[in-house]
Amino acid sequence: MVKVEKIEVTCRSLNPADYPVVKQIIAASFPQAVQANPEALAAYEEEPWYDPAHLLVAAANGRVVSQMGVRDGLLWCSGIGIPAGLVGTVCTLEPYRGQGIGAQLMRTSFASMNCFGLAISYLHTSAERFGFYHRLGYRKAIIETPRRMLQLGKLGIDADWPLPEHGEMRSATPEDAAALHAIYEAHYSQISGAWSRTVAFWQRRLQELPKLWSPSMTFRVAGRDRPLAYLALTEGEDSGSVHEWACLPGAEVIAMGLLHATLREWRARGVQVAQLAVSTRHPLWLRSNELLPKDETSHSDIWVRVQDRDLFVERIRPLLDERARAAGLRLAIRFAADGQVVEMGNGKSLELSIAASDLCALVYNGRRLPGLLAEGGIAATSGDADVLSLLFPDTGAARCAQDAY
Repeated sequence: MVKVEKIEVTCRSLNPADYPVVKQIIAASFPQAVQANPEALAAYEEEPWYDPAHLLVAAANGRVVSQMGVRDGLLWCSGIGIPAGLVGTVCTLEPYRGQGIGAQLMRTSFASMNCFGLAISYLHTSAERFGFYHRLGYRKAIIETPRRMLQLGKLGIDADWPLPEHGEMRSATPEDAAALHAIYEAHYSQISGAWSRTVAFWQRRLQELPKLWSPSMTFRVAGRDRPLAYLALTEGEDSGSVHEWACLPGAEVIAMGLLHATLREWRARGVQVAQLAVSTRHPLWLRSNELLPKDETSHSDIWVRVQDRDLFVERIRPLLDERARAAGLRLAIRFAADGQVVEMGNGKSLELSIAASDLCALVYNGRRLPGLLAEGGIAATSGDADVLSLLFPDTGAARCAQDAY
């Protein structure tokens, strides 16, 4: 590594003129992703997710050497939408790494997030970069990666699924963008995250234009006058995966018919096993059980950071108050950073000591609780700690495949 001495670092919003060098930084930092999806990088500046309003750069002695993005939106935790920033593609040219430039750029993003009224931020990263984000105050949370395997030869999908008259099926077109956006908002947005999906986002996806961190998908819809249900698919000669499956309320039968028709087509061309990404909190999860899936759902780490503790507490207080009262507890949460205490509920006293970002991880998904207890990240200083699982249940937190930076 070349050590660059006496550098002056300036962090700022990206200018359109920065795109060529930013794409060079991304290509050098994430070569495998870019090689797998080169067309996405070529059209980087045309993708709504990568517009200048959501990208930051750091310049060393006037040369742009680092970049990152922050998408604003809502992270949904047990039905509560928390204003959040999705952080991604944080990268620095190799000769400039290890000198605090990436950390300085991240801290600049924290100030921007505060200006935009975001309570928390959220990111995915590789194992070798855990330490970098941990030093910046991020804490581990757990996410569900739904993977239900369907043995097509064993399914009773030979006969057409009965569809109402308005359940006509077809491939989606860019003209369906507004309708699919409405379906997504009604179906998915409150069980994962709403990260600036817009009609423009959908128009690009329906043109099958690639996005850097997610596969190019095809879309099928059902509904005569307008789409009432959709599937987002990736297909190969002998494989098929359903990444998103959604419908408007009341159109569940149409959604099932759309899925059945797709599975029949796959089986007819020799696909034996298909994948269905339906989490335990998905509105169609129970209906998917009719297909006798083999559950191969796994879990992985994501990282969260509380940006504005007061706003975060304001949003989650009603949820924790409800859970505490249901458990017969008067809950006092003492924040490790400054000793401030927040109280809620009624009944037997239970005091917890915890960092705000670890509390965020628990509210997002209580599956993090055993690990946090083992690591000493949460302490019950009085009362019965066995009730913690009632306060922080497994929420089956998941994300949509297209919502990667």
